[in-house]
Amino acid sequence: RFAGIRSLDRGDTATAVGFPSVADTVGGSAAFSEPTMTIGIISRILYPPTNRNTTTNMPRRIQISAPISPGNSGGPVFDDYGQVIGVSTLKALARVDTVTRGVQRVSIGEGIGWAVVSDEIVPILQRLNIAYTINQSRPNALQRLWHQEPLIVILLSILMLMTLSTTILAVTPKGRTIIKDSVTRMSKFSSYKMHRPISKQQYPVLRGLTGPYSGKVIQLHNGKAIFIGRDPAMAQLIFPKDQPKVSKRHASIHYNPQNHSFELEDCWSSYGTFLDTNQAALTAGQSYKLRSGDRFYLGSDNVGFEVGFESKAALQESLRL
Repeated sequence: RFAGIRSLDRGDTATAVGFPSVADTVGGSAAFSEPTMTIGIISRILYPPTNRNTTTNMPRRIQISAPISPGNSGGPVFDDYGQVIGVSTLKALARVDTVTRGVQRVSIGEGIGWAVVSDEIVPILQRLNIAYTINQSRPNALQRLWHQEPLIVILLSILMLMTLSTTILAVTPKGRTIIKDSVTRMSKFSSYKMHRPISKQQYPVLRGLTGPYSGKVIQLHNGKAIFIGRDPAMAQLIFPKDQPKVSKRHASIHYNPQNHSFELEDCWSSYGTFLDTNQAALTAGQSYKLRSGDRFYLGSDNVGFEVGFESKAALQESLRL
């Protein structure tokens, strides 16, 4: 792909590609297979003199600031879009006599080089029957955006297609019917969401099975432990003094909302805390996780509780802490 001279302008990016001998010498043998790329801009666009009295065979050229050296000659110069805009040809050099190597060429000024424009190469390609394409117009805003941000162009295209489709639907009888049905379905769905029955919220509770709190339902607040015992100064769920197997501070129970479990702990009681009266007492000071429906006993099976969940209505006539 080539870009013609009419599509070029001063300040456009120019990337020269080639095999400058200096770079190959310094880079070592591995560098011979990899071209050197240097980047600059188009500094000037040079046309042959238009004076009829002047005869010249100079081709049309562009002056580029991309550094080029002997070895770049014949190498392509690309623009931002991967199109060949010219072929590196000249560089400002001076011949200098040296003692050891004879005549050596030295650069007069950096960033001053010339490339023959692509238009001059086209006749050669035609004679050799080599297929090519050449662009003689500058990229428009959409093409520049596609090159820089292709995702934005894709999103804009999708948005335009959606807008166009909606507009077409809105102006046709069938389309208006489709839109009306869609709006109706959305309204019904929203109405259902707003008015659908709300399931009863469940609260963690402690149910009395045997003993003074038999038949009572006691709410457990999330993360807040309830201490069970005979001493009002050390417990919140108080037992009468005629319950000798219940210690002053016998055990604690609370609901952990993070792992959705009840946690029971024996507080170094005298007669122990049991999950089953036929089993050994729980280890004092160690937390035990219970699930809804699990039971535990304080001292004996005469004082038992069950953990679970209840609705708010079931709690209204029960003891709350």
